[in-house]
Amino acid sequence: MLDTMMRQIKDKNNISIYNFLCHIRQQRNYLVQTEDQYIFIHDALMEYISSGETEVKDSNLVKYIEDLNAFKDSGPTLMDTQYKMVVNYKPKEFPIPSATLPVNEPKNRSKTLLPVEISRVRLPTQPGEEGSDYINASYFQGYNRNEEFIVTQHPMESTIQDFWRMVWDKNCMTIVLLSSTADEDCPEFWPLKDVTMEYGHFTVSFIDETHHLGQIHRSFLLQSTQDDYECTTKMIATTMWPENCSPLSSSFELTQLVNGWQQENQENQGPTIVIDKYGGTQAATFCALFTLQDQLNHEGSVDVYMVAKLYHLKRPGIFPKAEDYKLLYRTLESVCEDQTPAGDRDSGISNCNNYSATMPPSQYTSSSLNKETRHETSTM
Repeated sequence: MLDTMMRQIKDKNNISIYNFLCHIRQQRNYLVQTEDQYIFIHDALMEYISSGETEVKDSNLVKYIEDLNAFKDSGPTLMDTQYKMVVNYKPKEFPIPSATLPVNEPKNRSKTLLPVEISRVRLPTQPGEEGSDYINASYFQGYNRNEEFIVTQHPMESTIQDFWRMVWDKNCMTIVLLSSTADEDCPEFWPLKDVTMEYGHFTVSFIDETHHLGQIHRSFLLQSTQDDYECTTKMIATTMWPENCSPLSSSFELTQLVNGWQQENQENQGPTIVIDKYGGTQAATFCALFTLQDQLNHEGSVDVYMVAKLYHLKRPGIFPKAEDYKLLYRTLESVCEDQTPAGDRDSGISNCNNYSATMPPSQYTSSSLNKETRHETSTM
């Protein structure tokens, strides 16, 4: 139904939603039964009209980015216009009631980076403890799953237990740490060698630590105190990412590393936790590049606008500056230029859909990114 109306908009440059629905309901009753469904159709079509086609084939990506950055007269570039559409949603008070409760406010590092209710991570409630289900963390969708990532702030002294409760409850076997413990405000929150942290019905203990190309890999064992269940969680820590990546395409080395670890540990694996100081731009950039890389490798196309907009809806404020959004395009552009022979580059031909050819193939089902796009955009 939406597809047909979008085609009509494209071919005839007009649409009557009311008349179309009256016509189609004569062929099949009860297609649109509620006011919310009727509103959803309007929202989805408004999104289509305002944003246009934003999914781009890898062979057209470099030219598409050039067009977005081209100046026309004295107005803003299409890139700046696209960024404004990504961040135009401003949360009112009602989507973040849990984050703004007096008992939970001290758990937030920033008042501008809070989890909206629809996407916040909920912890098991502790009897008699108000706010015990709250942690400043948000689910982000990836290419494969709707809850592929958890973006969160660096744990504070008062929230370390909540963090490990989240790791245990959500069965998170991968943690990406982008914040630095050199910052006095970002303490170490993991057990040291020969130390075991006890959190009620489970414990966390240190296994080993290795260093690899400026990264620190730490492994931890989580064990139940009530039965024989246990799991291993790996933390991959790096700082100054992606700022110190040169060329920009090397930003994908971290996403490849995490992808490789996940391929080896697919069974019962929960979301990947991504941490920066505030649960903001760095973490969102990692998730976006991870998702876009998957989309590029498996579809030969990317939709930066839609990924960024969905993430902004889940956690408003993660792309505070236009440069944060442009970085996603510039990184992908760098990949395409690295993968394109000089002669083909001059002729406008690019090939960047096989950047992860050295990584083990993933066993994908359907793309949760594609499935959730219109729904998430219209429900906020």
